[in-house]
Parts: sequence; structure tokens; C-alpha cells
Amino acid sequence: MSVAGYGSVSGGSVSGRTLSGRAVAAAAVAADLVISSLCLDRFPIVGRDEPRIAAPAVKLATEGTLGFDLFSGYRGMERHHLVHMPVYPLLEAVVFRTAGIGVVQMRALERRR
Repeated sequence: MSVAGYGSVSGGSVSGRTLSGRAVAAAAVAADLVISSLCLDRFPIVGRDEPRIAAPAVKLATEGTLGFDLFSGYRGMERHHLVHMPVYPLLEAVVFRTAGIGVVQMRALERRR
């Protein structure tokens, strides 16, 4: 069976433009991931909130406590973290523990656009 402009479709397989379109889309996504990962340490500029978001993960990766040293002494926040939901700092601590602490590692879990 032939579909106008899309090649032929037979027995559940697709040929022609659809397959090449998927290959182009996959190549574009791969190129975007490579290009954006090369610039993570420079662009965009580190914002005011990024170190504050990463601080509990750094403390967990280095000292084993999900705490918040930036508010040390305020209701025991150096021992616990109640500002953000704990899943993101836990995942970020795994990245810091395995790949080291830095801007690229901090941004490895997030996707900006």
C-alpha cells in the first residue's frame, strides 16, 4: 500500500520519508545533548539559587548529612533540610559523590530551555 508522500507501508513496517525523518530527529536530539553538555560550565551564568539548591547535596555527599549549612544555627538546619523535596538533593548527592563537585555536575540532572 502506498501513502502519498510517505513511502510504502506493508506488514507493519514503515519505509521512505518516515524512517529518514526519525533518523534526522534522533540526530538532532543527539547533537543538542552534545552541544548543551559542552557549555554547562559557562552558560547560563550560575544563578543565585543554584548554590543554595546544591548545598544540601554537597553536605550529603561529603559529610553524610542532608543538612543546610547556609542557615546553620537556625532551628538545626545544619542537621536537616526542609526547604526542598528530598529526591532532587539525594540524586544530586549521588552525582557529586561519583563525579565530584562542580558546576557541570550540579547541572547534570537539570535540563534548561
